[in-house]
Amino acid sequence: MNPRPKQQRQRQRRFAFQILYALPFHPQLTETDLAQAFVLFRSDAGCPELEREGSYAWELVRGVWRHYPELDAIIAQHTTGWKLERIAAVERAILRLALYEMRYAALPFKIAVNEAIELAKTFGEEGSRVFVNGILDAAGKAMTLAQKKSEAGA
Repeated sequence: MNPRPKQQRQRQRRFAFQILYALPFHPQLTETDLAQAFVLFRSDAGCPELEREGSYAWELVRGVWRHYPELDAIIAQHTTGWKLERIAAVERAILRLALYEMRYAALPFKIAVNEAIELAKTFGEEGSRVFVNGILDAAGKAMTLAQKKSEAGA
């Protein structure tokens, strides 16, 4: 029996997060390397049936990888007093993933934040969910304001 669509999407998001968490440890990856890592990780993650092409997980992994500098710039903009390198790898991966979903995957702001908080509860430390929530709230509000200004000027 297949999981319901929401559960399937959460499962794929969790899978994507785990790959994205490992990316900074391999900074010279090409898209081909990324695709191979995706395929190899399927068995380790207990998802051998997850296809790369056409999956939400692959959309997230490839999308975050392609937009790394832009996503990091958004994070840096909303982390006053923190250098990006000082943010734990788990939180950075969660933030990148959620920002990508809000900006490019058209996931509503509140859903993206809630899903990110769930990842932070599972994979992060004690204060992770509060930190992730604060950064995403600030970034989401700024993105919403910029979109409204853009629509008003169009």
